[in-house]
Amino acid sequence: MAFVQGGIQLADQSPGLISLLAGELDAAFFVTAHHSPLIREVLYSEKIQLMNWPRAAAYEARLHYLSVLKLPAGAIDFMENIPSANTTLLAPTTQLVARTEFHAALIDLILQAATETHQAGGLFEKTGEFPAPKYLDFKLSSEAGRFYKSGPPFLRRFLPFWVASFIDRTKVMLVPLVALFFPLFKIMPLIYRWRFRSKIYRWYRKLAQVDPELRKDDMSPQLEKYLSRLNRIEAQVCQTSVPLSFSNELYHLRLHIDMLRNKLVKTSSKIQSD
Repeated sequence: MAFVQGGIQLADQSPGLISLLAGELDAAFFVTAHHSPLIREVLYSEKIQLMNWPRAAAYEARLHYLSVLKLPAGAIDFMENIPSANTTLLAPTTQLVARTEFHAALIDLILQAATETHQAGGLFEKTGEFPAPKYLDFKLSSEAGRFYKSGPPFLRRFLPFWVASFIDRTKVMLVPLVALFFPLFKIMPLIYRWRFRSKIYRWYRKLAQVDPELRKDDMSPQLEKYLSRLNRIEAQVCQTSVPLSFSNELYHLRLHIDMLRNKLVKTSSKIQSD
């Protein structure tokens, strides 16, 4: 069944409006937006009058899910002066509800989208009035309560949704992992310093093998051999690369090599003079 009024065909989904326009109903309630085609058809119809609620405040006081709305004259159509007089309306509270098994990560996302969509308000709602945790018939979820209190989660303000959700879901595992790896973070600088210093300090063991003060007994027959070995050590040290922060220790090693060579040369001169 379809009903044509004012050149607009009303769909079968509006039996209340069809019956109202046909004179089969004395009154009807419609819960929808003021700019919907159904409501505009009602407001522009000459057969229907918008009902004024003189005791609307009493209904609001007794039924917390109802709100009193003031519709000024001409608010719908200024040129046609619709409605023709100031009208007091009653409207139920719009609620966003979801099943208990609804994924928690999507709750913040939906509330954020609803806030951005309705932030500017409208003819009846003020700026930032919807969504809000007021006049609820259902229990407010903990995720929604946190959103209304502090806004979107910190990570979702700066990261893509999937990255922030992944970190949020894995934070229970990340906390013990951080506690486990924290001692390693303290050890890493020590290991780093030991790794590069060991590249330098290992040469001192070889220098001790050619030190004339430690090798006095066999110094005379092995002198040339020690000098040759010291030259090879110096050549290998020159090819050793370390970070800039450890270069001073590398230069100290080269100074010690030069000092040891001077000792060997003096020892050689002393032996020859004897």
